[in-house]
Amino acid sequence: MQLDKDQAKKFYEAFLDDTNPIQPHEEIIIQNILRTKTSQSGWRFKKGIHCIGCKKELTVLDLVLSSFDRHSPEDLREFLDTKTFNEGAVIAYAGDDEVPKVQIFNHRLMIRCTSCGEENESANLTGCDYYTYRRPPLAGLLVSVSQTCFDRLMVAAKD
Repeated sequence: MQLDKDQAKKFYEAFLDDTNPIQPHEEIIIQNILRTKTSQSGWRFKKGIHCIGCKKELTVLDLVLSSFDRHSPEDLREFLDTKTFNEGAVIAYAGDDEVPKVQIFNHRLMIRCTSCGEENESANLTGCDYYTYRRPPLAGLLVSVSQTCFDRLMVAAKD
């Protein structure tokens, strides 16, 4: 589905309501691990996703640290610094000065809880592949969502 600017604005508002921003201490940890001074303040992650082990709400830090199970810090830093979208993603909105690019990218995330170490597969957390995030240093330029989340946020954007 392609969004026009009005739809994209409403979608983005629904996205912001549905996500939590990165916490300042998480930003510092991520900057240190990636060995970068680049602001990480644009990260956001779905509200209300709780670890199946300890029931703690999962955060941006859980998401990013889980990436190191499969990628080196150097690979992740290069990806974050250079990729404007993921291969295989469908671009629902190309982005502009007011509204970021919106991509629908269906893949499962394995998120390891920083509190108890439990692995949480995104499909297991909600019965579907459900995640939302905005990542820097392309902050304001990219929102990545699963198809299920996109559909749900579009319903919320219409209300």
